[in-house]
Amino acid sequence: KRPKGGLLAGQWEFPAVCMWTSGDNKGKKEKAHLQKSKKGKGAATIDVPVIDANKRMVTLDSYLEQLSVDENGSQVHGGFDQCTRTNIASSPLEHIFSHVRHTMWVEYGYLMFDPVTNQGDIVGNWVTSNGQEVRWMSAADMKSVGITSGVKKILKSVQSNSSHNVHE
Repeated sequence: KRPKGGLLAGQWEFPAVCMWTSGDNKGKKEKAHLQKSKKGKGAATIDVPVIDANKRMVTLDSYLEQLSVDENGSQVHGGFDQCTRTNIASSPLEHIFSHVRHTMWVEYGYLMFDPVTNQGDIVGNWVTSNGQEVRWMSAADMKSVGITSGVKKILKSVQSNSSHNVHE
C-alpha cells in the first residue's frame, strides 16, 4: 500500500522500485535530455534511459526481500525467494498520470505456494519493518479495494501476456 501522504496516497500497487527520475538530470546534462514537443507549445519531453535488466533485477530483489520481513523481523509465509520472475514484454509499459509519466518494466512473478488456507482465507496481510502494509490479492480482491488506472494497466498487461493463470 502506498504511503498515506503524497501522490496516490493509500492506494494499493504492485511491488515497484524507482530506478530513475527526471530529477536525476538536473544540472549540466539537463538540456541534452530535453526536446521540444511536436505540438510546438514549448513543452519538454525527457528521454528516459534504459536501465540494465540485471540492475533492475538486483534492485527489485532487494526490495522484495525487504517486503518479505514483517514488523517483528519474521520471514512472511511464502517469501519471494520462492518466486520465478519473467519479463512481460521486451519494452516498457508507459502510463501518464496528471503531469507524471511512468515508464515501467513489468515482470510477472509466479509463486510456488498456494496462499489460500483450508478456510479459503488468503494468508498474507502484514506490515513491514518500515510500516508499509503488504497483502496478497487476487484480481477480484484488487477490484474490491479499488486500484488506480496505472495498476489496472499493469494487471491487464500481465493477464494478456502470461502463460500462468493470473485471472483469479
